[in-house]
Amino acid sequence: MHIIHSRTRDLLNIINDIVDISKIEANQLKLYPEHFNLNELLYTLFETHYLELQTAGKAGVDLKMEKSLPWEKSFITTDPHRLKQILDNLLSNAVKFTEQGNIEFGYYSPQDRQFTFYVQDSGIGISADHQKSVFDSFWQEEDSESRNYQGTGLGLAISKNLVELLGGQIQLESQKGGGTRFTFTLPLYAKSNAPPAALQQATRADYHWDDKVILVVEDDPVSQDYLAEVLTTAHVQILTAEQGQEALRIIEEKAPIDLILMDIRLPDVSGMEVMRMMREKAWKGPVIAQTAYAMGEDHDKFLKAGADDYIAKPIDAFDLLSMVNRFLGEKD
Repeated sequence: MHIIHSRTRDLLNIINDIVDISKIEANQLKLYPEHFNLNELLYTLFETHYLELQTAGKAGVDLKMEKSLPWEKSFITTDPHRLKQILDNLLSNAVKFTEQGNIEFGYYSPQDRQFTFYVQDSGIGISADHQKSVFDSFWQEEDSESRNYQGTGLGLAISKNLVELLGGQIQLESQKGGGTRFTFTLPLYAKSNAPPAALQQATRADYHWDDKVILVVEDDPVSQDYLAEVLTTAHVQILTAEQGQEALRIIEEKAPIDLILMDIRLPDVSGMEVMRMMREKAWKGPVIAQTAYAMGEDHDKFLKAGADDYIAKPIDAFDLLSMVNRFLGEKD
C-alpha cells in the first residue's frame, strides 16, 4: 500500500510540474496573495519532510528549522501556496540528494519589508560548471552519482520562476561533494505584525486559560517549539516531556496538569502505552493524542487507549486551539 501511495504521489507531482511549467511559459500562472501565518507554513513543511526522511530510510539526517519571528508576529501577505511550493521543491531536492548530515531551512528577520528564505543541505552538491544550468527546465546533472536519483528536472526551474513572479531572486551556493544552499528574498507585504482581527479574536478573546497547565509530550524540538508558540497565545502554562516515562513521572509527582497533548510516536514508550498506563494510575484529565499517522480506524484505537480526542500532524494552530478550548475554555 505504501508503494502504491508513493508512486501515485510521484505521478501526481510530475503532472502538476508539467502543468505549472506550461502555465509559466505561457505567462498564464496567476498569484493569489493571502494573509497567513508564516511559522505555521514552515512547521507544515517540517512535518512533511521529516516523514519523508523517515520513509526514505534517512532517519539519521538531521532536519532543522529556523525562524526569526514568534508565531503571533509571523503573519504576512503573499501567495502561501506558491511560497510553500518553492520551499517544498527545494526541500524535496535536499532530502533526495542528502544521505547523511543535515538539512536546514528557514527565514531571516525581515528588513525593509523583505524576508530571506534558505534551504541548505550536506548532500552531494553541484559542480561549478553545472550551476548555471540547474534552473533550466528538464535539466539534470549527468554523472554516475546524480543518475542514481529520479526526477523530472522541473522543480528548480519552477521554483526560480515562482520566486521571480513573487518579486524576488534566487541564488545558489554549492560545491561537488560539499552540500548546497539556496537562498531567495521576497517582498512580503505584511499589513501588520499581528494576526488579522478575526484571528486575534480567535486566539485571545475567546480563550481564557490563564490558570491552566498543559503537559506537552513530544520528543521533537521543532514540534515542541511550535506547540508552545501556539498555546501560549492563550496565556496557558506549558510543561514539556520528551519521553513517555518522563511524562508518567510528572503525572506521578502530582503536578497540576489540566490537559495532556500526547504524541503517539515517542523514543522510549509509545504514546498509546503511556495513555493506558496513565489511565491505570487513575489520571482522569483530558488527553489529546497527536500523530502524523492518523487513519480513519485509528480514532477508536486512541479512544480505547485513553485519549479523549486526537489531532493529526501537521497541526493547524486554530484547530488545536479550538479543540483544547472544548476541554479547558469557558466562553463569556
